[in-house]
Amino acid sequence: MKVNTKELRQALEFVRPGLAKKEMIAQSTSFAFVAGRVITYNDEISISHPIPLEAVVGATDAESLYKFLSRVTTEEIDVKSTDTEILISAGKAKVGILLEREIRLPLTITEVEQQATWKTLPEKFLHALRFVLFSCATNMSLPALMCVHVREDGIIESCDNFRLTQYKVEGNIPHFLLPFSTVQELVKFDITEYYHNPTSPGWVNFKTSQGTIFSSRVYEETFPDTTPIVQEGEPIAIEFPSAIEAVLARGEVFTNERNLETREMKVTIGAGVLTIQARNETGWLNESAHIRYRGATIAFNISPKLLRDMVCEDRCCTVDMKKRQIRFTGNEWLHIITLSVDGG
Repeated sequence: MKVNTKELRQALEFVRPGLAKKEMIAQSTSFAFVAGRVITYNDEISISHPIPLEAVVGATDAESLYKFLSRVTTEEIDVKSTDTEILISAGKAKVGILLEREIRLPLTITEVEQQATWKTLPEKFLHALRFVLFSCATNMSLPALMCVHVREDGIIESCDNFRLTQYKVEGNIPHFLLPFSTVQELVKFDITEYYHNPTSPGWVNFKTSQGTIFSSRVYEETFPDTTPIVQEGEPIAIEFPSAIEAVLARGEVFTNERNLETREMKVTIGAGVLTIQARNETGWLNESAHIRYRGATIAFNISPKLLRDMVCEDRCCTVDMKKRQIRFTGNEWLHIITLSVDGG
């Protein structure tokens, strides 16, 4: 069967995040081919994508197949299978890769494709996931807080006991908890639909317009009630200076979103002075700007990108000294940070 090399390679790239790093579960480091789809599964997520290889059924080593296709320069390849091998002809190269006819992975994803009644996701669901992801906890002693909480009322939130981020989307969606590591992969996909089977509550499924299905385990924990945090006390308004966006852009140079120790910068607000401090593996920044503020000196840590996104929408925030919070609010979102306050 003739197959476009680029299209097949792209299909494998779509499903690669579902591969396990080590094969703790049989075939979890394999590409499985069944019913015209390629599937991966690692017990946390499972991803499938349609491919024009209906005649190939079985599981094969993912690394060998992907590496070979990455080095193929011909526009088309010829793919066949026997009871034990996938046979590929690419120009003058002929390759045989071990094929296990018996697929031992849980194939619930194929059942999803056959049985699901897909529903449209709220328009800003994907943006909301990206927006709240930063406030997930990284401490494994707080498993529920290591998840993004999707609520039935359309609020998507995360909290690590120091920060709370909420984003309100329009539309109905069932309640579930998505692990942080899963959301990191999910936001790379342009998902438009979802399916949640109430008789199989342990998984939630998402689908893209290209037919990719991303299935995720949901966490069976109770997310804490964040209402007490959200309730306002005695807020004082603060307006950031007009130069704040440029200052934050410079601070972003010296942070690293991929490193927990250097992904944030420190913001200190004192009597008329705003100070930004950032440091990563390559250097540091310390920059001050004038701000209209006469209260006690306060400090907090935050991602410069997140703060820049927020102040682009509204340069105002509020400080609640009684609750020791700084609060940023937009039309659809809320971000609250616990403050460090001098003298307390």
